[in-house]
Amino acid sequence: MRKIIYSIKDSLSGILSYLSIRSIINYSVGKGRNIRYTEKEARQNFKKHGLDPTDSEVFHQFKTNGFVKIPALDAEMVTRLRTLIEENGIYSFLGNTSRLIDDPLFRGVKPDYKSLDVTAVLDEDSLVKLIPQNIKAIAESHLNMSLGINFVSVYKTFARNLSTYPRSGDYVSFAWHFDNSGYKSIKLMYLLTDVQDIYDGPLELKTSGKRYRTLLPGLGNSRLYFLDVTDPSSVIQFTGSAGSGAMFDPACGHRGGSSVKNDRTVVVIELAPASINKQKKQCGAI
Repeated sequence: MRKIIYSIKDSLSGILSYLSIRSIINYSVGKGRNIRYTEKEARQNFKKHGLDPTDSEVFHQFKTNGFVKIPALDAEMVTRLRTLIEENGIYSFLGNTSRLIDDPLFRGVKPDYKSLDVTAVLDEDSLVKLIPQNIKAIAESHLNMSLGINFVSVYKTFARNLSTYPRSGDYVSFAWHFDNSGYKSIKLMYLLTDVQDIYDGPLELKTSGKRYRTLLPGLGNSRLYFLDVTDPSSVIQFTGSAGSGAMFDPACGHRGGSSVKNDRTVVVIELAPASINKQKKQCGAI
């Protein structure tokens, strides 16, 4: 009898310990809560961040879905950013990077994408175009914290059919996931090329309202294997002509579509807590 009691005690202790660890590491995995603001809280946030009442519909749409369309970029800015990525940038294939598209490192295979961090390249006027003040205020009200620019990067994703490539399971961004960064953030995305349908590789986002976050970045897998996307009405696809813009919460389940028809070029801006940006500046990252 005593052995049975000790066995039960050890089992309960192990379960409690496991649950305690899971609660810290995987606060995000399936345990994210729906973020719901009362009308009173919304009004307080509007007042705090100086939001115009006309922004209320955009704010509540973003609160509900984690996604909202924002004003488009002008043609001049679209052309400038596309020129920057064509003339500069780093090619990447399954974690291997090079400045040469035909680098032997890629073993004769077309790279996944080309990227260029333009954070330090753009002047203040350009950044204002990318991040309208009212949109930034909505993002800050959504997270209830002051945000700054963490990075501005241009990505050119090359058209291909992933099913024909080995190790296709390694393409994390093309699978359903959340951003496992360890801090809250909001992302803005502008299309620099036309994205008309699923074959152009649009951003897709699950509009359940659930947010997945982790307290310890890099631990655990950020992929959402269990995410139910069988209901097409619960998934938003960001399509549109070049210049179209959107803001989304990367703590929502999302994925970057794999284009099989045309190369897709976008610019992504991450807004993160001011403390994160201060740390990056101190270490010379930006």
